Amino acid sequence: MSVYRYSPLKRRIGANSIRLLRLLPNEDENAMIECQLFEYFFPDPDTGTHLYEALSYVWGDPQTNRSRILLSNCPFGVTANLHAALSRLRNRYIERVIWIDAICINQDDLEERGYQIQCMARIFGKAKCVIAWLGESAVGSDRAIEDLGIAADKSLATPPMTAELRDNVLGLIQRPWFRRIWILQEVAAARQILITCGRAQIDGYTFCVGLQRFNFPYKEFATSQSLIRLVAILINQAIFRPRSTIWWSGRTSLKTGSLVELLDMYHAHEATERHDKVFALLGMSCDDPIAAGLSPDYEVPWAKVFMNLVLSIFGKTLSIKTLGNGEVAVIEA
Repeated sequence: MSVYRYSPLKRRIGANSIRLLRLLPNEDENAMIECQLFEYFFPDPDTGTHLYEALSYVWGDPQTNRSRILLSNCPFGVTANLHAALSRLRNRYIERVIWIDAICINQDDLEERGYQIQCMARIFGKAKCVIAWLGESAVGSDRAIEDLGIAADKSLATPPMTAELRDNVLGLIQRPWFRRIWILQEVAAARQILITCGRAQIDGYTFCVGLQRFNFPYKEFATSQSLIRLVAILINQAIFRPRSTIWWSGRTSLKTGSLVELLDMYHAHEATERHDKVFALLGMSCDDPIAAGLSPDYEVPWAKVFMNLVLSIFGKTLSIKTLGNGEVAVIEA
């Protein structure tokens, strides 16, 4: 059986192209995951959402715990967390169309990765739903989601605060998904968010309302609250974003704030590559990344990206040297 090989994305005048994934159905939940890729074009101008879903998730270590799926009848390796998500999302009778970065982008093609990153805000903004995959169920996670749904319903009494309830909810919001830097842009663009943990699901807005109605002891909740507070704000706003937005060709941005403001708010979030600490925020920034020399390009060494970032913040008349493999910048004015 041959290994899957990507075909280059085609370019059309006045349209951006991406790949979408067909997740094929199977009545046997233990059967091997089978998928197909096809190319999809966004027309310009473009209004409304499209009939596909987008997956927001944590990759996990790509070097360990690899699982195999069939992609157009060819073996294809995915991380254990993505395999679990595909297993839960697969329908018994009908196919689902989903955008998943690890499969829909040729990760070995650095030029394509850079180009697709510039489309990320549009990809998630045009999806009919963004699925936030927190991972498989763990002790108390199903009960936490159920209690959050009850708390969000004003017609029902908020469940009493108990040690078990507190631990269940804290265990849920301490999942790695809330600390991942790429999820910021993904939820900031989404029109609808469905938070999924194992078989349990809850609407993103309901999740945030339920979380707000619980009166957690501050000392026990403070660390987790600081990690997810700004993420929860982005999730909470999803239902208020316009359903019909015009997107033009070229770079798309959500214009959430300046790059400096975004870095200040979200610098503690985690990334697999240091480049992502910057590139993940460009689609939310109202600044022009090209003028700052910060276009997504993984072939540019991190030290150069870091230097351009510092120059874009403090001005290009400064003298800058990077030390410690690009971890420290020395600025001379």
